[in-house]
Formats: sequence, structure tokens, C-alpha cells
Amino acid sequence: MNDPDHLAERVQQLEDVLAIHQLLDDYGRHLDVGDFDAYAGLFAEEGEVDLGGRGSARGRAAIKELIEANSGPPGSAFRIISNPHVVVDGDTATSTAMFTVLVPTPGGVAVASLGHHFDELRREDGRWCFALRRARIGLP
Repeated sequence: MNDPDHLAERVQQLEDVLAIHQLLDDYGRHLDVGDFDAYAGLFAEEGEVDLGGRGSARGRAAIKELIEANSGPPGSAFRIISNPHVVVDGDTATSTAMFTVLVPTPGGVAVASLGHHFDELRREDGRWCFALRRARIGLP
């Protein structure tokens, strides 16, 4: 148990999982504030996004264009990213996470949609990014 190599592996695993959790959070945060350049930058150079019935795109420029077309102005929706599950295997990983999209209403807030993201991730240029992100909307 006190093997230094084993400890280094465990620390790397924890750092990778934490970095991927941050990636999942950044995804929602960039969408909430309308920073579509930063949003597209979360994807691998040739990354893909599949928004279900709302379209799909490959490559950062196309991903940015797709998300701009599917997003309202900043402050029109807020995302809660929850229940992340991450499995790391070297320089690749998979993750699932639930998302809930809230929208302001005159009386407070309403749930606009919720669903899950299914991700294939990879370490590219020393950082974790989305190789493929699939959204599956459960509601509406």
C-alpha cells in the first residue's frame, strides 16, 4: 500500500477525475453566460457534439455555430449539472452526467428541460476535452 508508484497512480486518477468534473461544470457555465468560444474550446480539435433532434456538429467552428443557433441570450437559461460518473482509462475516459435547464419566469423559475450527457473524453495537449458529447433529453 505504501508503494510510491501506486500512490502516484492514485493521485493521477484523482486529478483526472477532478479535471473532468471541472470540464462538465465549465460546459454549463459557458452556456449560461453565452461564451460560445470558450464552450467550443472544451471540445477536442475534431470533437463532436450531438444535441439529439437539435442537430450535431464536428470541429470547434461548427460546434460553436450549432450552439449559437440553439441558445438564447445570456441569462435566459441556467444549467445544473449533476450526478457525474467518470471512468478514466489512461488518456481516455467516459462520463455521464444529468443536466437540468431552468428558465426565469414572471413567478420564479421553471424547468425547461432535463436529460443526460454521454461523453467520450480524451486528454489532448495536456488537458481533458470532449471527443464526443451526446445529449439525450428526457423532458420535455
